[in-house]
Amino acid sequence: MAKYNPFGQRESSYKEYQKLAFLKRSVESIEEEKVDEYSIVLGRIYRWVSQAIELRVDDVRHRRDTVANLKHEREQAVAEDKARTEKRNAALEDKQAVSCNA
Repeated sequence: MAKYNPFGQRESSYKEYQKLAFLKRSVESIEEEKVDEYSIVLGRIYRWVSQAIELRVDDVRHRRDTVANLKHEREQAVAEDKARTEKRNAALEDKQAVSCNA
């Protein structure tokens, strides 16, 4: 448990039973009070697993949102650069047209 790191992408492939949705559904069906009644140690393990899953889900959402924001910012920057370049080229053509007519 101490070496578990819920942050960052995982490089290897997932098996179906390792996916977060499957794990979350499996854990949600268990009642915490019943686990504590059965064994205090298993109750603590259950809480750790629940918190680890939630933390991992939050990390995945955060990374997904960060990537979406970066893509949006990049698209805006590209559009602004394109508009600035077109405006600059138009101004340059106007100056060249004025200097040729003079």
